[in-house]
Amino acid sequence: MHTRWLILLLLPLSAWGAGNRVYMTDIHNSEWRFSGDKLYCEMSHEIKDYGVAHFVQKAGGYLSLYVDVKRAAIKKSSAKILETMPAWVPGNPDPFTELIKTAKGSQPFKLDHQQSAWMLNTLESGRFGSFTYQDWDTSRHQVRVSLNTVNFREAFGEFRTCTNTLLSYTFNDIRQLDIHFKSDAHTLTKKYRKSLDRITEYLKLSSETVNIKIYGHTDSIHSRRYNHFLSQRRANSVYNYLVKSGVPKSRLKKRVYGERKPLASNRTLAGRAKNRRVELLLELG
Repeated sequence: MHTRWLILLLLPLSAWGAGNRVYMTDIHNSEWRFSGDKLYCEMSHEIKDYGVAHFVQKAGGYLSLYVDVKRAAIKKSSAKILETMPAWVPGNPDPFTELIKTAKGSQPFKLDHQQSAWMLNTLESGRFGSFTYQDWDTSRHQVRVSLNTVNFREAFGEFRTCTNTLLSYTFNDIRQLDIHFKSDAHTLTKKYRKSLDRITEYLKLSSETVNIKIYGHTDSIHSRRYNHFLSQRRANSVYNYLVKSGVPKSRLKKRVYGERKPLASNRTLAGRAKNRRVELLLELG
């Protein structure tokens, strides 16, 4: 049975029996492309007459594999992922198969981290990673879509290096930060300077437009007038640190509230400690 499949994979589509279809780029045109930085790594492969497969990993996220297809799926369905063998690789394919759900639309195949890692391991071993399913239109035809391993290794080496150097955090991890201060103080501690450094590192790497709102607050220990200016000094310390770190002033918006917007009761030490803060909110522009 394995030998028959090996022969069929190397034949043109017209050589398949009625009702069977295979999509795979031939060995002479198989190409893998890499792109990436410290926020995003991608390796893509065009499948002739079918679409493009993308292995993707983002900063702070997990590996995924999805396929953009030229002919959108008209309904939700299911498919199997499996390993198939090129003629030049000895041995038998991994017997592992897994049933996956497919989505309606132009991206029917979306694999989770474990499934995507298995597909990468299959390709790294010199074998084809494949999907099989009944066609979406009539369910009369068996379809096999295979990722060709030819010219895979160079792009994979770049992809693996990229994923090893991704930032360990995402935008959601830094989009909100409360910076706390000691009583009657406005100096940033080492802890919060590091937190702000993470934000500026992300902004320098990201191509997205990010606006930052800076809100200064105090507890109610002093007079309202004094607290207004204290909250201003606190907001200024954050604003000036970000500007010095390279964040454009046009991306920063600063407001001060003094003691007017407490998070907790000012009657307790713990409550006042929560209220002595600068709120930082990052928004995609």
